[in-house]
Amino acid sequence: MRIALLLGLSLLRNGIFVRGQTTPLHLAAMENDVETATRLLRESPEIVHVLDVEDGSWVAPLYTAAEHGSLDVVRLLLANGADVDSETEDRSTPLMAACNYGDQGMALEIAKVLVEAGAHPTRRNKMRYNARKIAAERGYTKLYRYLRSLDVPPEHQRKAAAAGGATEDL
Repeated sequence: MRIALLLGLSLLRNGIFVRGQTTPLHLAAMENDVETATRLLRESPEIVHVLDVEDGSWVAPLYTAAEHGSLDVVRLLLANGADVDSETEDRSTPLMAACNYGDQGMALEIAKVLVEAGAHPTRRNKMRYNARKIAAERGYTKLYRYLRSLDVPPEHQRKAAAAGGATEDL
């Protein structure tokens, strides 16, 4: 698989990207493959910002890592300049993806890393969901309580609202 990922990076670097295909970094993020992700980022640091359009939702590698519970890759991507509040087409963020992950313990760990990196827990997507609402609907009481305990400074709420990511107090 590593050879295929590196071949994919080579194609991407040369401007060849097959629409509808997942990028090599997204694949590494899905698998929590830190070694491959590190190598890809070392070879081409700008790919931390390349969006995957496989399902038409324009997903950043950080969102993919959070969505798949890939804590180590989440940390790596943040250390390499990933946008902690990058949004999908429906305005969902990596924090929202983490809150929707299938294991509450891992979701909580990833959420903590994202919040420490500056993720805005009150941002809402187009369906008006925020991270707290997602955690509540999944029955993740520990995660919900953690998010609820955060003292969100007013300037973060203003920034989120100004960016179109209205805030909500669930």
